[in-house]
Amino acid sequence: MEFPEILRSLRKAHNLTYEQLSKAIGYSKSIIGFWENGQKQPTLPALIALAAYFDVSLDYLAGRVDEYGYRIDRDNTYIFRLMPRDDRAVFCEKIPTPHKK
Repeated sequence: MEFPEILRSLRKAHNLTYEQLSKAIGYSKSIIGFWENGQKQPTLPALIALAAYFDVSLDYLAGRVDEYGYRIDRDNTYIFRLMPRDDRAVFCEKIPTPHKK
């Protein structure tokens, strides 16, 4: 999913109007509409406000991971989960995904 679709789904899942989200994060209704329609990209401070409000990661908003923290490969054939090994290292587990018809 791309950012506009992710934002729209988050807003609708929380039953929020543009106006309600606008008041909650401090950005105008029109800019939220531009973001959802893909006409403008949010700034980093706006992304941080959205991530904090919806309690999601910036990677989730960017479409890099799903809601469970699994990294999505661009061709959607594999999902990578970042797994901590210890305090100094991280490795990726490659998990094949079923092909969609």
